[in-house]
Amino acid sequence: VGFSHGARAKPDGYVITMIVTTLAAAPHTIDGYPVSYKDFEPVCLLSAPPAILAVHPDSGIKSLADLVKKAKAEPGKLTFGTAGPGSNTHLTGAAFATQAGIDIRFMPHKGSGPALTAAYGKHIDVAIADKAEVTPWHKDGRLKVLTVFSEDPKSGFEGVPLASADGYKVDIGSFRGIGAPKGTPAATMKVLVDACRKTAEDKEFNAHMEKTGTETYALFGKEFGTWLKTKHDSFGEAVKAAKM
Repeated sequence: VGFSHGARAKPDGYVITMIVTTLAAAPHTIDGYPVSYKDFEPVCLLSAPPAILAVHPDSGIKSLADLVKKAKAEPGKLTFGTAGPGSNTHLTGAAFATQAGIDIRFMPHKGSGPALTAAYGKHIDVAIADKAEVTPWHKDGRLKVLTVFSEDPKSGFEGVPLASADGYKVDIGSFRGIGAPKGTPAATMKVLVDACRKTAEDKEFNAHMEKTGTETYALFGKEFGTWLKTKHDSFGEAVKAAKM
């Protein structure tokens, strides 16, 4: 409802829409989904936290290579906890499993928090969740992080191996940005983009993002639009991998 309202609003800059992960995933998972990134003018991206894979410290799984080895030795046995079907964490797991050539069993939960709790309680073997959600579990050692699905190291997870370094190109994750209705005048777009840029450079804003386990990742205007198309395509490929 929110996306549809934002896309159909008068393009005068007074109605802007949060552009989040659902807008990249839903067109691939829901038949007839009425809106896509193409219905918006890209204002800015403010964060794009990666998905992170974690296990219980007592699991005996010490690395991503260990996990793949175990999964190949016992096809269909290893359980992966994620948020619900079609979520970015589920699609991350599906894309990873396809690239690794492993057969795993997905255990959907009502959000990433319950999936992390299940991993800590040893009810599942692996949990995949967003950076902000994994951060407290990682900080106090309740869960062992095996990999970050990112091309670049992330604050708070320094020293944790990147999946990309092991050859896995899994570009899913979640994101939060802002869009304006299609057809918003260039002068109005400039005002919105400049406001976003000021926010992204604000020390208080960045401190808040860091405190919550997220971090600012900013792109503006056309650059954000190009990024959004790439993300949309990545989700489409992941949905195919998940056979949804």
